[in-house]
Amino acid sequence: MQKPFIIIDGHCDTLSKALENRRNLDCYPEAQADFIRLVQEGVKLQFFAVFVSPRIFPPASVLSSCLEQIEFFFQQKEKFPQYVYHVRFREDLEQVAASPKTGCLLAVEGGDCLEGNLFILHLLYRLGVRSLGLTWNYRNQLGDGVEESLSQGGLTRFGRQVVEEMNRLGMLIDAAHLSERGFFDVLAISSSPIIVSHANCQALWDHPRNLGDHQLQALAENGGLVGITFVPQFLGKDDCGIEQVVEHILHACTVMGPEHVGIGSDFDGTAALVPGLEGAERWGNLIQALQKRGIPDSIIRAILGENYFRILNKVLKSRKETEKLLGTSLL
Repeated sequence: MQKPFIIIDGHCDTLSKALENRRNLDCYPEAQADFIRLVQEGVKLQFFAVFVSPRIFPPASVLSSCLEQIEFFFQQKEKFPQYVYHVRFREDLEQVAASPKTGCLLAVEGGDCLEGNLFILHLLYRLGVRSLGLTWNYRNQLGDGVEESLSQGGLTRFGRQVVEEMNRLGMLIDAAHLSERGFFDVLAISSSPIIVSHANCQALWDHPRNLGDHQLQALAENGGLVGITFVPQFLGKDDCGIEQVVEHILHACTVMGPEHVGIGSDFDGTAALVPGLEGAERWGNLIQALQKRGIPDSIIRAILGENYFRILNKVLKSRKETEKLLGTSLL
């Protein structure tokens, strides 16, 4: 009997889209993903981004909007417990393969909500956030994003403190959207593997959000992972399809080794995805495309989920470790 494919998707923006449109997450056909489709397609763990545009005004409302999304997630999880559960501790990963449900990992996209205060990072951790992207495209109190390339800026002093504290807490650092210098600052500081949750290969398509081969190699040396994304602008010209996604996967595997490559779909983070990968119901098309290229199932399994699983097992702390770390019991 063939071993089933375990899918772990490192990035989607469905949470913020559903809240904005006041829609439930169980069945949301206008979106690119929802709980029912994730379960049906065998997505065993979905990273749900908590994203608030840094351009929101007034800036103080960024934290408020972030907390609103987290509360909305809790409401949806409690309303539809037959579909999903919340992944916070290493023990929760034991359910990933066995449970018929989809595990959900909360990932804040952009450290603007921290407002220069580590106490807010601690609060987010207590609320179950287990991953944080340090910047979005622009500069914040942690460092420069990819749109600030002319400044050649990296992490700030506070950004360095956040990296060190995330290592201590057992949070997964996400360097997507971070400037190149900031990316290498993180690698120099972090004692844990990091991820770039949704980006592609600059050697195939020169986009500011894609990673150069030297970055991919450094990420592999860190033990980390890049999540190849389905966003057309990161893949190539306007007529991109699944084959271009496969090409980026293969290039990353060649440069880094297949044990450092994953997927970060970016469902609902872009208006349109490539034909054949328009939503979470299309995961099977990617599997078929990889198989047609002669990629062994063992490597496909690693790319689709096992690599993320390995890194999460290294980074996340157990419930007991977390309670000892925070000096209190967690709900």
